[in-house]
Amino acid sequence: KRQNNNDWVISGNSIYSTVSRTLTGGSANRNWCGIGIAPSGSASSSNGNQILNNYIGGTAANCGGSALTLTNSGSGTLLLRPIILEVGTTTPTSVQGNTIQNISIETSSTSVLQSLISAVTGSINIGTVTGNILGSNTGTGSIQFTQNTASTAPRFAAINAGSGTPGVINISNNQIGSITVTNSSTGTVELAGIYTAGAASAYTISDNIIGSTSTANSMLNNEADDTWGIFLGSTAAGTNNISGNTIANLTGTTSRMLCIRADGGTLNISNNTIRNCATQGTTETSLIGVYVTSTLGNHTISGNTIHSLNNTNGSGAVISHGIYFTGAVTNSSVIERNNIHSFGVSSSNTGSLVYGIRVLSGAFPVSIQNNMVRLGYNPNGSNQATGYGIFGIHNASTATTSHYFNSVFIGGSVTGTTSSTAALFSSSTSTRIFQNNVLVNARSGGSTGKHYAIQMGGTGVSPAGLTSNYNLLQASGSNSALALYNAVDRAGLSDWTTASGMDINSVTCDPNFVNATGDVASVDLHITSGSSPIEGSGIAVSGVTTDFDGNMRATNSPVDMGADAGNFTS
Repeated sequence: KRQNNNDWVISGNSIYSTVSRTLTGGSANRNWCGIGIAPSGSASSSNGNQILNNYIGGTAANCGGSALTLTNSGSGTLLLRPIILEVGTTTPTSVQGNTIQNISIETSSTSVLQSLISAVTGSINIGTVTGNILGSNTGTGSIQFTQNTASTAPRFAAINAGSGTPGVINISNNQIGSITVTNSSTGTVELAGIYTAGAASAYTISDNIIGSTSTANSMLNNEADDTWGIFLGSTAAGTNNISGNTIANLTGTTSRMLCIRADGGTLNISNNTIRNCATQGTTETSLIGVYVTSTLGNHTISGNTIHSLNNTNGSGAVISHGIYFTGAVTNSSVIERNNIHSFGVSSSNTGSLVYGIRVLSGAFPVSIQNNMVRLGYNPNGSNQATGYGIFGIHNASTATTSHYFNSVFIGGSVTGTTSSTAALFSSSTSTRIFQNNVLVNARSGGSTGKHYAIQMGGTGVSPAGLTSNYNLLQASGSNSALALYNAVDRAGLSDWTTASGMDINSVTCDPNFVNATGDVASVDLHITSGSSPIEGSGIAVSGVTTDFDGNMRATNSPVDMGADAGNFTS
């Protein structure tokens, strides 16, 4: 189908092959396409098309039988694009209820466009009414992609959007999983559930299941290259929404696992669940739940649950992050109401690092508020006994940063050499505000590093730009001190207050969390009903009117410290 045709309906078809297919000649990157709208020409005026309830794959109808097998030899190379769309922006094209599965391809193509749905140009709704099934959410290997050259360029994505000139693109309710990528030579392959690029007017990526809620290794990258659940590389200045997605059971090898990566636009990343994703990488950014580098700012990262990120490298100095935020140079941003806990680390290397929330470079304000972070225990609840450096919240930003009503718990025990740990680590000396936080480090033991409630950059009494008050601070384990300030341990609250001039109205005691030491299913940093020292011990903060659960703080007055507000007794 070419340009100047609108409102086509392509529905209810089964596209399969009863025999294996081999491309033996022709040019590089020849599309294997089941359904295509203008796959080789302009289609700027093709609008309002509907692609509904089709099956692509297998050797029988409805993707049945054995796998549809595709290979190439000679000069021609295969580019897998079962559905490819180059459409207009006047009326969106709709892609609903299609199933693409049971496909095995081996190719010499080095393209970055290998995909199951390729939304090249125009405005397109993918799954917004009825989700598409791309691979499967159970089992493994429904889609098997093998690249057979020494190239490190290839990329495979279940959905690839915006490689041309995109309009408004909505990607929702799709089930993506049971995908395995491999290189049979010496090259590598990148793997993404959803990969977006280009100057789209806006991207909305919502309520998709990427990977599987039940099957381990659902999306498996066997090569030493990046794996992403969602990659948003939009170059437009509009607002991009990534919300309500479940990203689970993605597995990489020795490269990066970035479950959500967002490099462009203004971002709303909210209410996603990210869990059971694994790698063996050892770079600073090798394992991250939410990775934000967009320089535009005005971002909201809210309500995400991130747990069971597992680095399975047995000996390297590995680094894991729940949220990694850097790069904003305009407007302000907020990181709020995220629940981060239970990261798995297998390494014997005490140089390994674990961060709940980490804010790095940036020149505009960031507010970190109403988050819950629990670290120091594996997903099964077992203690992490190796002496990793563990930091609930780390702030190294050069911008003004505010930290309000966060609840952080670092636990477990260690023997032998250990790196230092801190519930809150501020290595910056920029303008910083810390109020109404509950910061507990109950980690014990070790022969070297210490365990701190806070580790604060700065020197002298009342250093310029630092405000810290109305916090609950506790370091209760052995080999601990309440604070590290100006390279000196401050054993208790009075020592810290005298040295810094901070936290005059703060307290040190047990906040009575419901279950700070439980496994992934039972950990809970809410406050036990009844008595808690957080009750009425805080100070009102303009603009922060709700708690972690969205409850109005004013109805639980006076002001409570920490992420959970309630009518407790003091």
